[in-house]
Amino acid sequence: MLPGDGSKTVYVQYRDQGGALSVGTISDSITLDATGPSIAWACSTTAVDAGYAVCPADWTTASSVWVRATLSDTVTGIASVTDTQSPAGADLVTASSSCRSLTAGAASCTLVWRRTTDTTTGGTTYGVSARDVAGTASAGSQQLRRDTLAPATPSVVVNAN
Repeated sequence: MLPGDGSKTVYVQYRDQGGALSVGTISDSITLDATGPSIAWACSTTAVDAGYAVCPADWTTASSVWVRATLSDTVTGIASVTDTQSPAGADLVTASSSCRSLTAGAASCTLVWRRTTDTTTGGTTYGVSARDVAGTASAGSQQLRRDTLAPATPSVVVNAN
């Protein structure tokens, strides 16, 4: 078989104890899906359905942030999705979260959270785990912490010389 996921054709011939091969070749098509759904993270400080870009590496100064996870599996489709956040406190935006009403076999879906406050020291970690129709699982997470401290005011000392 050729490497990679997707439609494959498998061929077989049988050999008896005497060494004779079966006449003709028997073939059948299968779908190989050894890769779980992909998960892409994006963040927006503009609006729930606009202005998404790569999430900051860890810290953000924005008081309101939308975090979006886009899941996709174009081979067999997505069968199930579970989402978490730790600690709790961000609101899942149901209208923009198609994974909540997922039809098994869908090629893609999204989850969107809105975080308006972050008083925790460690920030918030958003997590997603998914399984495709073939049963292959994947998981991912995104952490955001809100930076509420202004930089320290530098002091300058001038020497006489």
